Amino acid sequence: MMQLLPFEVGNEIYALELIDIQEIVETPHLHPFPAAPATVSGAIAFHGRIVPVVDLPCLLGFDSPQGSPRIIVLANHYGPFALAVDRLRPLIGLDKGFVKDADAGVKEPSVRSLFTWKNDMISLLDLHYVVAAIEATCVK
Repeated sequence: MMQLLPFEVGNEIYALELIDIQEIVETPHLHPFPAAPATVSGAIAFHGRIVPVVDLPCLLGFDSPQGSPRIIVLANHYGPFALAVDRLRPLIGLDKGFVKDADAGVKEPSVRSLFTWKNDMISLLDLHYVVAAIEATCVK
């Protein structure tokens, strides 16, 4: 059984496995990050650490969220960094058989796999792609 956190980015629905998430920050106080690329919204103080917040809509080519974003702090082996998303959805418990690997027909490198949940197509976000994209934009 996979436990997933779906969230909205632009007009798309993505999800992450709960094992990849350390915490959700609902109303963050974002501190400016001078000279950061557009994909970095700022930073948050998180349990005594300064954690950069990546604007996931911007990174994936969508308009950035209006208002207060929801912040997903990723597990330590991916960071430390966090992802700003537009809106969170309720958790999903799903049998692994429902999740299909992204095939050659999927043109988005950010999508690891796809599944349908209550008539919504949900893309499982490929965090390896996201980390590589962040590194590419931040290390120039």
